Amino acid sequence: MVDVMVTFKGTVYVPDKYYGKHEIQTITKRGFYHKSDGYYNSKDEWIDTPDGFFSIPPRYKSFKGVMLPDGWGGHRVKPEDCIKWEHIKEQIK
Repeated sequence: MVDVMVTFKGTVYVPDKYYGKHEIQTITKRGFYHKSDGYYNSKDEWIDTPDGFFSIPPRYKSFKGVMLPDGWGGHRVKPEDCIKWEHIKEQIK
C-alpha cells in the first residue's frame, strides 16, 4: 500500500434547512493505493482491478504521530476514475 492524496468525482451529503441531499462533487481525500487484481464489493461480487485501486477511509485519527484510518466505509476508486493522485511522504509529529 502507498499513502496518497486522490482527487475523484464522488457523492457527498449536502445538508439544507430540512432534509439535505446527495450531490456529485469533485473530492480530494487522503487514501491508499493497493496494487491488487481486485476486491469483493458489499454484495460479495469480485471487482477486477488489473491496475490496482485507491481505498479512501471515511476519516483519520492521529496515533503516536501517525495518521491512521478511523471507521468503516469510505470509497474505492479505480485509477481510470481518478482525476489526479500524488504520493504523501510526510508524517504527522
